[in-house]
Amino acid sequence: GATSYDVILNGKSVSVSASKSSLAIAFSKAGENRISVRYYDEDYEVSRAVEITVTVGMIELDTRGGSAVANLYLALGDDIVLPSTGRDGYDFAGWYKSPDAIFNNGVAFGDIVYANDTVDILFANWEPKRYTITLVPGDGTVESTTATVIYGQENKLPVAKPNAGTKLFAGWYTESDGAGIRYFDENGNALKAWLVPGDVTLYAYYSEVMSFTPINNGTEYSVSKGPFGIGTLTSITVPATYNDLPVTTVEAEAFVSCSTLVEINIPDTIKSI
Repeated sequence: GATSYDVILNGKSVSVSASKSSLAIAFSKAGENRISVRYYDEDYEVSRAVEITVTVGMIELDTRGGSAVANLYLALGDDIVLPSTGRDGYDFAGWYKSPDAIFNNGVAFGDIVYANDTVDILFANWEPKRYTITLVPGDGTVESTTATVIYGQENKLPVAKPNAGTKLFAGWYTESDGAGIRYFDENGNALKAWLVPGDVTLYAYYSEVMSFTPINNGTEYSVSKGPFGIGTLTSITVPATYNDLPVTTVEAEAFVSCSTLVEINIPDTIKSI
């Protein structure tokens, strides 16, 4: 009787114990595949090989930006076992026959047996992940210190309100004091699609509405418009002091081109305009 078998697929041989009655074949090319089987007896004599030709089809797997996976090579009647795949910022949501089916709420591919002519390519579907943003308002307040963003989309965050009347919220940054990357502007709008695959902490930055310059040997300050945000205001109040020193001068053309301003409140400390 047989003590072992040789199963040869396209010239590559695999030895199989005689105790086994079957062997799963993994095809690696489309088209005609030659399979032959021979056995060895107890005297190590080899039998004549029996050969068949199997026509194999291929299902290409397009991951659409996900980790690459091997295409499937299947014979008629083979079980279809579809792999999973991964992609930063997304959850894998199945395979579809066309990208159009994905975007139009189509049904995921569900065939379990290969029928040779039903499909030749499948497309991965992805659901964007949601991440938690922790908001640190610093010297100000915000309606909620956590927010949710969706990966790959332009999201919106709440606007922080500064405690100091001379400042305006300038956006959300990856570091305090306006350092790092600015992801959201003064209105809480995203500057670009969210492409950070994880939870993040962002910090509010507040810009001075007015600019203060030391004068008279550093004993007083003059005031003019600041670098950010004054063009959105209708009213401002010049403080009487800055850094514990009096504000005494409004500089020439201090608020030129501030077309939205209708009111500027000036303290009694001002001596020169």
